[in-house]
Amino acid sequence: MITETLNRALIEAMRGKIPAGTTLARVLMDMLYIGKEAAYRRLRGEVPFTLAEAAAISRKLGISLDKTAGAAQDGNDLFRPGTAHRTDSVGIYGSILDSCTELFREIAATAGSELGISSNRLSQTWCLPYGTLAKFRLFQWMYQRGDIGFARNFETFSLPEELAGRQKDFVAAAQQIGTVCYVWDQAIFRNLADDIRYFADIRLLGPQSVDMLKEDLFRLLEEAETVAAAGHSAAGNQVRIFISGIHSEATYGYAETHAAQAALIRLYGIVPVISRDPEIFDGIKTWIHSLRKSSTLISESGERQRIRFFDRQRAAVREL
Repeated sequence: MITETLNRALIEAMRGKIPAGTTLARVLMDMLYIGKEAAYRRLRGEVPFTLAEAAAISRKLGISLDKTAGAAQDGNDLFRPGTAHRTDSVGIYGSILDSCTELFREIAATAGSELGISSNRLSQTWCLPYGTLAKFRLFQWMYQRGDIGFARNFETFSLPEELAGRQKDFVAAAQQIGTVCYVWDQAIFRNLADDIRYFADIRLLGPQSVDMLKEDLFRLLEEAETVAAAGHSAAGNQVRIFISGIHSEATYGYAETHAAQAALIRLYGIVPVISRDPEIFDGIKTWIHSLRKSSTLISESGERQRIRFFDRQRAAVREL
């Protein structure tokens, strides 16, 4: 147990040291002169780092093994927001995408992978394929972070080109996970429509942009209803959608295989906090599974409820 804790703490310390856009597995391959599978076995915790490997990592990345061991023993390294030392919004967002993409790839690399999400806001896995909607989510987040002056309004704001490819990688990685389970709040699309309406009311969104967002939302609704009816995405992975009977207070998630586990809590809009702590993971997974007991499954069943749910969501979007 101590070895597993120390190993996990070392991996978390490495994640905080590598540049944005860099894959940790590749760093280990180059640093320790090991193969791809050997690197992933270490990241999954199947093989612990040797003392010589830990020393090499410490020397090359500037990681204090004393501090790393202390954090592991004290239990302080429960969460990894990855943003505390950053002030540039675009850089933070890029790091978020890279961290989640790496996590999804790690989980998807093993058979029996599963992702579970309970949310009152549409997750990025749904929004990012739609250009105007993806741009609005980033615009909204930057505005709420207090980046006043980054753009006069939505129309003058442009999604940095460097992020486009990373967003595609994020979506593609999520689609490789074998089973994805969503527990949606009953008003999940209405909540997003209310956000759009607010920005239009304070004149940061023009009428044409609102129409473009409505078009994206209608297309997303069409996709979601098709996926719900079929029980799988266009990529072929299994997708199960539940509609919660009670309102969701926040967005929680977990990702797991038999070899690796992680919990996700979305804070500050689109920033997910990732935890590898087993107790945090177990608590969130149990919570999401308990929500399913008070929810209605609309994937491959519940046709009447599915039609009614999507009709209500379209009505909310139509009101924009």
